[in-house]
Amino acid sequence: MKRTLSVLWVSVALVYLAGCGGGLYVNKGFSYKVTPSAVKLAMIPVVDDDAQFIDSISVLIFDDTGKAQSLVAPADIRQAINADDRLISILNKLGSVEYTKDDFKQGPSILKTLTDDEFDYLKVALDNSDVVLFPVVFYMSAPGYVTSGTAKMRLYELETGLLIYEKSQDLLVERAGEHGRKFLALGLLGFARDDYNKYYWDKHIGH
Repeated sequence: MKRTLSVLWVSVALVYLAGCGGGLYVNKGFSYKVTPSAVKLAMIPVVDDDAQFIDSISVLIFDDTGKAQSLVAPADIRQAINADDRLISILNKLGSVEYTKDDFKQGPSILKTLTDDEFDYLKVALDNSDVVLFPVVFYMSAPGYVTSGTAKMRLYELETGLLIYEKSQDLLVERAGEHGRKFLALGLLGFARDDYNKYYWDKHIGH
């Protein structure tokens, strides 16, 4: 797994032009009273023409056998979404929220957007995961000979509903067409994994 990821990152680095972090919010008030011995992570699938590729590469990047972590794969959640109109409605409702500075000061929570019943339904639909990584923005475009894109990722804790962090990332790669989109998706997901490790795993789990 680590060797495969290293090869992928070298490939991305060869075509990487520029990237910069956008907005970052980290919930400084979030902590576990008791650190979980293991974590189940759910990944909401992105809406994109390359969805199948992105689903598979998400598993490759986030399904880390070196951690006490299990993954509810995006492809599995996508299958559930396709058969569940209520789940679609709940995810659309949650994903359409734009948090303000006041929201960040107070600490965003799923329960400020969803009803208790909707929140319970979401947790069951996500196989009672501990945390969910939600790509509320995942956009790629190819102007000319480069491909650019942005991703905004939110990580929620699913016992309390608290937002642990929100991070935006912009990226540009020196490729166009299908290859450019795939390299860009790799880069955006790689940064998302780094953020997950930095702002959640290393800080709150650490094993």
